[in-house]
Amino acid sequence: TIHYLITKNILLIKGINSLVCAIFALSFLIVMIIIIIKDKQYKIKRNLPFIFGFLFMLIGMTFMSFMLSLGIQINIWIAVMPFLVMILIFSNGLIQNFNREHEELKILTENLENKVIERTNELIIEKEKLEQSKNEVIQLNNEISDLLKQKTEFFINIAHETRTPLTIINNYLKKYIK
Repeated sequence: TIHYLITKNILLIKGINSLVCAIFALSFLIVMIIIIIKDKQYKIKRNLPFIFGFLFMLIGMTFMSFMLSLGIQINIWIAVMPFLVMILIFSNGLIQNFNREHEELKILTENLENKVIERTNELIIEKEKLEQSKNEVIQLNNEISDLLKQKTEFFINIAHETRTPLTIINNYLKKYIK
């Protein structure tokens, strides 16, 4: 009878441990659901398949350990089932994340291409404006050069025209003074 009581107490302790694990898994699930509902930036929602796959495995393992603690025989396929489901959920999550990231990358690429085309067009317009400004500056520079040449010729002519009569007057004055 002592052996029976010890065995029964061990089974009871194993059952309580399994029950505590199940309560922990369920409370973890409830907390995750609350966090997911309040998640405004959708950071956690992207990882939902991984979270639920882990929780399913945790709950399945807890349930199996609870069944084993009660002495119930479990088929090997039932024992492996949480792992298989977890692998399926994880792979589905990976595929969903890959597809989501691929779509985001595709959108970002299209936006970048549009921005490059837009900026290229802006640069072409700016280049045309600069070319026009350059041509205007060259034209103004040529006009200023022509004006400088005309000014120089004018002063040379003025100097010549004023020097000739002054020379004549100067010569007469020198003769008159002597």
